Amino acid sequence: SSFKTAVGLAATRAVQAKSKIGSQEQEKKRGILAALDRGEEEKVRIVAESLIRLRHEQLAVDMLKLLLDNLKSRTSSIINSKDPPADLFWALGSILVCRRHFSTQIPELEEIHKQLCNKYGKVSMDQLVDDPEYVHPRLTQLLTVLPPPAAEVAEVVRGVAAEAGRAVPQWAQAKAVPEPAAPAAGVGRSAGGYAAPPQASAPASAPDYMPVSPPATVAGTAPHPAPAP
Repeated sequence: SSFKTAVGLAATRAVQAKSKIGSQEQEKKRGILAALDRGEEEKVRIVAESLIRLRHEQLAVDMLKLLLDNLKSRTSSIINSKDPPADLFWALGSILVCRRHFSTQIPELEEIHKQLCNKYGKVSMDQLVDDPEYVHPRLTQLLTVLPPPAAEVAEVVRGVAAEAGRAVPQWAQAKAVPEPAAPAAGVGRSAGGYAAPPQASAPASAPDYMPVSPPATVAGTAPHPAPAP
């Protein structure tokens, strides 16, 4: 079907996107080293934050590829079901969140979204994306726009400097980096220092596409009358 084709092409494109991000990572490392040579501390921090985001994008694309492979193996369930399959809620929600971030690099994600909306209705698909219970919590962390903590920035600078045989600036040395401020009451933090996604009910050991219990509002939503993909 055209849906299965779009999912397969998206998975292939995800591999290409990861490779492109890898080449950009080397460019960022050179930028950090150049800024270190010039003694531009603030520039080093800015480029290091950009490198961290690139690495997070690379991990997110890896997860997206796994989710797309899983979805491709289940396309018959999508084609033959009246409502979104409950055991694919987490995969669908996570893939559609990735669409918001990677549709330029992986345009097939737009086609996947279009066909799912035609079959199940845009309201149903929006519910999966907007409810954090149906998006993998690790993806929420990786795709955040919040700046990384100072300790992580310093760790990256140390790693890049050590890899190139350069001296580590004093501000980036392990003992010189202050611990991140404690989160506000009610807000958790992951091991990486990022705010934990709200209502993330899936266990930390869950695989990338473990299903979670569907909400009645999504499971009971009638599909759009458009033909199946």
